[in-house]
Amino acid sequence: MKKLITFIYFIIPFSVSAQLTSISFNNIGLNEGLSQSCVVDIAFDQKGFVWLATQDGLNRYDGKDFYVIDKKFDDITSGTHSRLGKIIQMDHFLWIISKGGHLEKYDLTKSEFQPINLPEELNNEEITCLLAAGNDKIWIGTAIGKLFLYNIKRTEVVKGINVFNKAQKPTINCLFTDQQHHLWVIGSKVSCLIDNKINEVLTENNKHLQYSCISEDKVGNMWLGSWGAGLFLKKKGEQNFKQFTGYKKVSLLPDLVIEDILTDNSGK
Repeated sequence: MKKLITFIYFIIPFSVSAQLTSISFNNIGLNEGLSQSCVVDIAFDQKGFVWLATQDGLNRYDGKDFYVIDKKFDDITSGTHSRLGKIIQMDHFLWIISKGGHLEKYDLTKSEFQPINLPEELNNEEITCLLAAGNDKIWIGTAIGKLFLYNIKRTEVVKGINVFNKAQKPTINCLFTDQQHHLWVIGSKVSCLIDNKINEVLTENNKHLQYSCISEDKVGNMWLGSWGAGLFLKKKGEQNFKQFTGYKKVSLLPDLVIEDILTDNSGK
């Protein structure tokens, strides 16, 4: 299923000698049964079903037909880039951020939403992003720059960290774990959690930016996206991110709005 459906914002070669190959896409939209045309997140469950978050419904796709659940998600039209719908799959549950930044879980075996007894620390938080951490734990980022490690079995917060202060436009937009198992926290600044300490990683652009996403390629280079300031690259062994505008034959605009980045195993 993962080979059949791929949503890609752009594809670039990660070496000067690499060449782009011709890629064919099939569009899946309203005519095929999708509940709304703006898909803001995608997850695959253990059975291979595709789950798609839209402004008007949670969609399950089996490669042929859609099953739509009445659950709404924030998207780009809600006025903020930083609070989009999110879906992750752990065990037989989907954990989602629904409209308004609410954390919910959907039981895949019973096909129903189940209540979550959130601890006091998370009760009034507007949640913006999720990352599975293994061992029944999820990293949770919030709109006011707080980071929580939440145990889903014990329904308790294991760890809480203030990443950004109020003066830094603190929303956490993305969480990512690299090959060294370091946690990257992306928002108005780029930070990395190493040995329980938050370390800021600098970029060469001094503007007041909101960074949107991050990924790591197979050789250890880090690729950083932003909303309106293009793509940044931190090569393995370097300390800071630098603006990336392309190679000789492939150029990227410096003011791109980048929603997400995926690096694949072939080096693209």
